[in-house]
Amino acid sequence: MSGLTCKSKGTRVWLAAALVAPLAVVWPATLSLAAPNNNVSLRASTDLTPDFVPPGATNLTILTFTLRDDSLNEYFTEALVEYTGTAIGDLAALHLYCESDRAGGSFDPAKDSRLGTNASPSSSPIVLTLNFRMPLLLDQQFYLVVDLKESAAHGSKVDLRILRNGLTIDGKTCPSANIDPAGETVIDALPPGSTQPHQTAALQCSMEHPG
Repeated sequence: MSGLTCKSKGTRVWLAAALVAPLAVVWPATLSLAAPNNNVSLRASTDLTPDFVPPGATNLTILTFTLRDDSLNEYFTEALVEYTGTAIGDLAALHLYCESDRAGGSFDPAKDSRLGTNASPSSSPIVLTLNFRMPLLLDQQFYLVVDLKESAAHGSKVDLRILRNGLTIDGKTCPSANIDPAGETVIDALPPGSTQPHQTAALQCSMEHPG
């Protein structure tokens, strides 16, 4: 063992050299070690947030995005979604849906297929797991949808974005940049122009308040 030698009252004292522990490496949430999936391209993304929603609102559409896969038999298995609103504690659940007509549609929870749900989002990024076979050479539209808690705070903002390399398809990642169309919604316990609280908190936001 290496050390330092010093003299104290004629006694040789060895001082053990301190061992330095290796530093832990923390990877940013937007950095993936998986190879990029160059078969998948982002065709479009659009913000769908209404201006205001009441606490307890369900089926609140945040954004839509459309992907195209140029390879056969690739499965979409994971999405990392960053919460960019005021407090993630306002969320009761996060869902990912796919458009029943492939692309060019509008969100309808009665027709569109729910692919994955995180029923207790508590930290960001929120992980959604799914098992969806991507169509070959066709555009496929998806929706990010949230439910709010009845206790969601008045004045809080609600918004999401998909992280760069946050989608896993065939074990590889995409897109090459964040999916983050501009827009957000505000939790408002009072309807605009009213002094009375919302009568029904758990409304179908995507239908009552189109983005």
